[in-house]
Amino acid sequence: MEEENFSAGGIKLDTKYNDQPHDMTSGRRIARFLSRYSWYFPHKDKEDGPSLDKAWAYFEHSTLPRHFPLNIKRSKKGRKKKSNYIKAEYGKVGEKTELYKIWQTPERELADFGVSAGVYFWNLRQLVIIMLLAGLLSLPNMVYFASSEYGQNPSQPLSYRMQGSAVCTNTSWVPCPNCTKNNWVNYESHYYEDTSNNLFFVRRNNCNVRLREGVVAFVTIIFTVIAIVYTIMYQSGQRSVKLDEGQQTTSDYAVEVFDPPEDAYDIGVWKKFFSQFGPVHSITITLDNEKLVNTLVDRRRAINVMKYMVEPDQKFDPDDLESMIQYCKEVSDCKKTICCAKNAESLVERIRDYEVKAIEIAKKEKPVSEVFAIFETEQGQRDALKNLSRPGW
Repeated sequence: MEEENFSAGGIKLDTKYNDQPHDMTSGRRIARFLSRYSWYFPHKDKEDGPSLDKAWAYFEHSTLPRHFPLNIKRSKKGRKKKSNYIKAEYGKVGEKTELYKIWQTPERELADFGVSAGVYFWNLRQLVIIMLLAGLLSLPNMVYFASSEYGQNPSQPLSYRMQGSAVCTNTSWVPCPNCTKNNWVNYESHYYEDTSNNLFFVRRNNCNVRLREGVVAFVTIIFTVIAIVYTIMYQSGQRSVKLDEGQQTTSDYAVEVFDPPEDAYDIGVWKKFFSQFGPVHSITITLDNEKLVNTLVDRRRAINVMKYMVEPDQKFDPDDLESMIQYCKEVSDCKKTICCAKNAESLVERIRDYEVKAIEIAKKEKPVSEVFAIFETEQGQRDALKNLSRPGW
């Protein structure tokens, strides 16, 4: 049974993980401090009451991602060099683990949560940089729109948030003899009709927009589009490769060959072929033995059916089925008719037929179904995929 540990304020503390305060989240430290007050935690004085600190510890270790402590080494120049993060299993007990820090976690370690997560945050950062540069390019326009040269109406000043935008408050009504009501159906505040003179008036902006402002806006749009397309089409692919290199999985070194020649049994030939792309660690050839597997599954299913027919007080022996027949329950005629159930003798006969069939299938030569090549380096796997993959149609 877990021993109880109490703080100076009489709070039940977690003893399963024994986290130090600097290893906790800010929320847990605040909750631990406030738990000494009954208005925050009414059950604090109950001996058999719940422990809020244990709940927080469970949340931090079973919900939030954690990693094992880093090994800090010094380079030849005396600089500190940290090892790579190793993600810990959720709820890991017996070894010290630490929470991932929001600001201190390197970007390359985000691949611990999947390559897509790392690429997402990298693209988010690139998008922030692109928008910042686009804002700097638009700065001359914002300065001009906020100046008196733009021609705003002094009696209708813009709000602080709208200053620097192209919103114009200097407007006037001008006649538009060729306009009709249908031309302005979605802009009712920008026109009115003088029914007495049968004439339309429209609102016109009197602010001065020069060619320079148009060129700056055009250049900003072109830069933004090119930067985003370049980031998505080119940089994201390279970043995903770099993040994937930080995560060592079997698929990073393996190549699977679908539909190989049915008689390609020679491992040496396959190893020699793939060695042109890089050092090969191993070759695995799988055979098409689906019929044999299905036959053995049917045999196992029939044995299980017979097993549940044996009396409960009798131990079932799958190696001596004939002797088990006398301990099996009789199958009613109703089950035989409606459910097509078999009696014990028929089941044993069917099981023996499956065994004969499996032996006959095992004697036959089975075709090759798939070939797996495991390279010693990731570069070898990439070179093989690059040269052997067919282009999509």
